[in-house]
Amino acid sequence: MKQSCPFCIELENPSLSIWNQKRGNLPLNRIIYENEHWVVVPPLGSFIIGGLLIISKEHYQSCSVCTSEMLDSLDKIVKKVNKVLSKKYYDKKIIFFEHGPATCGTKGSCCVDHAHINVFPINFDIWGKLPKFKDYLKIDSCLNISDIAGKEYLWIFDNNKNLAFPISGIPSQYIRTIITNNYNFPERWNWQDYLGINEIGQTISDLKDLWK
Repeated sequence: MKQSCPFCIELENPSLSIWNQKRGNLPLNRIIYENEHWVVVPPLGSFIIGGLLIISKEHYQSCSVCTSEMLDSLDKIVKKVNKVLSKKYYDKKIIFFEHGPATCGTKGSCCVDHAHINVFPINFDIWGKLPKFKDYLKIDSCLNISDIAGKEYLWIFDNNKNLAFPISGIPSQYIRTIITNNYNFPERWNWQDYLGINEIGQTISDLKDLWK
């Protein structure tokens, strides 16, 4: 546990968490699925229904520095999340992404330097919205992300592609900005400005019985 990390605080003592301060009438425990190394929760800042975070139970700066055992476990939980969201939101594309920092704090004040993957069901092709990044690493399994440990990167994947771009200087919340712009509510990119409490409640209701 890292004393100043909001995810660590929530996993250790939910009553002291930012989630508890912001959740309104939603449950104190927002975990809707977990395995031995990861939890799945709807995130604060859910600008669309179905948004999730996959968060490591132990404090690691990014997925790239997690242990091989954890990355094997991440592969399994990613497949589970994809299956559940694809079943519920069958008309959407399920997109996963992580902005991995090279050093603590490089992602900016809106982000948390604790290994986590964002997940959103979206209705457009995210790949067509990205710049043509020159360098990339093809990811066949989550274990491959460790090949760029120590570098800043953008990791993004769906059912068709799985690529990590070892690039620095990516703006904070970059992919969230692309998605919110595409949905014509650009002001929702920052979770601190748009909590998405209604969307979180609907996500919990939609998904609560689909994990068996």
